[in-house]
Amino acid sequence: RHTLIPRPDTECLAEHVIRLARAHFSRKLSAGALRVLDLCTGSGCVAISIAHYLEGAAVVAADISPGALAVAEENAAIHKLSGRIAFRRGDMFGALAQETGKTEKAEKFDIICANPPYIPSGELAALPPDVALYEPRSALDGGERGVDFYKAIAAGALPFVGQPGFVAVEVGAGQAAEVSGIFSENGWRDVAAVKDIPGVERVVCARGPAPAAGAAPA
Repeated sequence: RHTLIPRPDTECLAEHVIRLARAHFSRKLSAGALRVLDLCTGSGCVAISIAHYLEGAAVVAADISPGALAVAEENAAIHKLSGRIAFRRGDMFGALAQETGKTEKAEKFDIICANPPYIPSGELAALPPDVALYEPRSALDGGERGVDFYKAIAAGALPFVGQPGFVAVEVGAGQAAEVSGIFSENGWRDVAAVKDIPGVERVVCARGPAPAAGAAPA
């Protein structure tokens, strides 16, 4: 009752993050220095899968719901990964904010991923009983068009992504084009959709904006 119930569709997100890490951050993985942020972690299934398959990754799992975080922490303990996953409570990137004097210091991540709520508010009443009766509305409601969380991630992730860095999000069937546009409008590069096993565009992935001239990589 505290979290979204994981479906096989979400395997696509976890697998793509793992592929990104192995393809672009092999040195960091070897050094145990890769940093991954899983927003809207829910049951923790994505964060736990990433930590399990990427031994060189340190994972931060964030959620606004204390009930969801309790479930995620229990699942991490079952898989003996409690020491590799840090759990943070807060509203999206607010879970990461750290005040240092009068300035806010942003943590940097190589990959930011999320399976956020993406069902349009008007469609919630028509959900089948196995969803409507067992999962919290907060884990389902993505706003009027179902894309509110993608807008927040596309705009809010910029201070937290390293250079080079990636974002990857699960999307609902038929949402990939609109979500891709949201990331492009916010300055993300190489925006692409990834299909799941049945051929549905299930994940939208993008590379962080180009660094300013003379800027050192994070």
